[in-house]
Amino acid sequence: MSLRGIDTWLRPDESLGLNNCDREAIHVPGSIQPHGALAVFDSQGTLVQQSENLSEWVDSELLAAIEEELGNGAEDFDARRESMPLEYDGRRLVAISHRLDGLRIVEFERDENNRFDSVSSLVQVFAELSSAKTPVDVFSHAVDGIAELSGCDRVMAYIFDADGNGSVIAESRTADVQSFMGLRFPGTDIPKQARRLYALDWTRQVVDADAKPVPLTPSENPLLGRPLNMAFCQLRSVSPIHLEYLRNMGVAASFSISVIVEGELVGLIACHHSEPKTIPFARRQACELLGRHLSQRVEYLNAVVERETKTRRIGTQVELLSRLTGTEGLTAQNSAWSEIRGFVEASALLVFLNNERVVVPSDFSLEESVWGVGQTLAESSSELCHSVTDMKTVHDGAAEGGLLVVPVVGAGWLGWYREPVDLMVLGAGKPEAGGEKDLSPRKSFDAYREVMRGLCESWSIEDVNVAEILRRGLRARFSAGEVEADSFEQVLGHMREYVSLLEDTNRNLSSVNEDLRQFAYAASHDFKAPLRTIRSFLPLIQRDLDEAPERTRSWFEYVNTAAESLHRLQNGLWAFSRVNRDTDFTTADLGEIVKRVLGSLAADLRDAKTTVGAMPQVHGVPEQLETVLRNLVENAS
Repeated sequence: MSLRGIDTWLRPDESLGLNNCDREAIHVPGSIQPHGALAVFDSQGTLVQQSENLSEWVDSELLAAIEEELGNGAEDFDARRESMPLEYDGRRLVAISHRLDGLRIVEFERDENNRFDSVSSLVQVFAELSSAKTPVDVFSHAVDGIAELSGCDRVMAYIFDADGNGSVIAESRTADVQSFMGLRFPGTDIPKQARRLYALDWTRQVVDADAKPVPLTPSENPLLGRPLNMAFCQLRSVSPIHLEYLRNMGVAASFSISVIVEGELVGLIACHHSEPKTIPFARRQACELLGRHLSQRVEYLNAVVERETKTRRIGTQVELLSRLTGTEGLTAQNSAWSEIRGFVEASALLVFLNNERVVVPSDFSLEESVWGVGQTLAESSSELCHSVTDMKTVHDGAAEGGLLVVPVVGAGWLGWYREPVDLMVLGAGKPEAGGEKDLSPRKSFDAYREVMRGLCESWSIEDVNVAEILRRGLRARFSAGEVEADSFEQVLGHMREYVSLLEDTNRNLSSVNEDLRQFAYAASHDFKAPLRTIRSFLPLIQRDLDEAPERTRSWFEYVNTAAESLHRLQNGLWAFSRVNRDTDFTTADLGEIVKRVLGSLAADLRDAKTTVGAMPQVHGVPEQLETVLRNLVENAS
């Protein structure tokens, strides 16, 4: 496996700086962060490479047992991580394993808190993400939830624009750290190979920006004849450029979660801490799960908005294009242009047809140079729509603002004009003016304001798509059969079919969340019975462990802990399956609901004293009342 899109990596004799950091081979650093250890096995289970500190973490006997437990194999690539709890020399550890290039790579970390007790919080955040109506709401709920899970000082949602620049659109922070809300970071802050790694692996942790990395030995993997690819390693050491970047921000530890929509990295949830900090593996997994759900929710909302917008706009365009077939025809005076102006958000619509010029609205004042820019763009190609945010890039001395032009073959062109706006953008770290280029990460992250004048708001992909649909429709209707094979009526028919298809797609998308809830309910229900059996027999087994070896009792504790975690997960899945269900309010017997809750939690409450007083009849949704009471009792027990 390799990182695509990188033509040439830095040679060993080249020094690293900001002018070439996008060629740093960060996936093969040859070292790990020192809060753990690493071992590499071949397909036969033979140790072939290790971190220099491995013997400080595990001995050869435990290594052999781990490899036997995880199993051998020669799969070339499997990024799915397996994990198992360990105890060695009085320390709780976790072994994290994955496969790459036919090798099994096992990493060891401390696991002081090997129980994950925040399932109820996780379910609550999932519910909030599932009910959020806009991407900004999704990110706002996500940063709050991840701040609680990670314990970091600052958690921010950092979203990329089309040029790769990042903007902070949501933030959760403690009162004593600087806010980055609203700041914009240049795309060069995250080199392309780093973005590729973020797209491959959902999470990345830097425990201590000042820590000294631990080398691998031997430096080259003897089976591969090259450095080990550590793209999926949790402990992979960090680029010195990035470490300096963090230190300049006053950040000692960081943790990131990728936001991936339709297979593309669109942003990061970035967590910062002012002191060295280790986030246990179980919590990192929980954060990854949140990141995956967050990405799916954003993708779903984007798809809904895009399809609803297309449906509405195309439906309007079909009717307006039909009107153009009437007696008015394709003339600059056609009354339909006033409505076509609204297809795209703009200050005015310019119509230049058969050497006649019209501006909609008619009282809009327009400089003569705008017509010249429109003519130049239309003549550059009749097969494409063209857009600019700064007309001075087309003609020196042109008016300020931007233009989106639709060529009309043999007749002229249409153009949406946007007036210029002063874009006030918050930046992070003002660049130094003049002087020699600084080849280290900038040291100032104080907010500064950058004013961009003379440009209009950017034309969106949706704006250009709308213009292109109009261009095709006009060409089909008025090209006199020169190029287009379809008649205008056929184009309208295709458009109407597309509207119908979009409406069906919207209905299908609306059922996605319901399908997910049904799956969660089925999963919860299916493993409730076997889990109840396991939890019932564990106390019986425990009675016979008084004379058992210490190691056996330790194993029992791991099994018991895992069973309790599964029990909480099962309850969490059940609760999630009830989120946002369309149920009617009815009169419910609160006493009966409490009785059911206590019965379902009997195993948890066997040593507790429970007293139930008189309960009233209430008006509500019985299933949701049961969920609330279950969570209250579980939290109190």
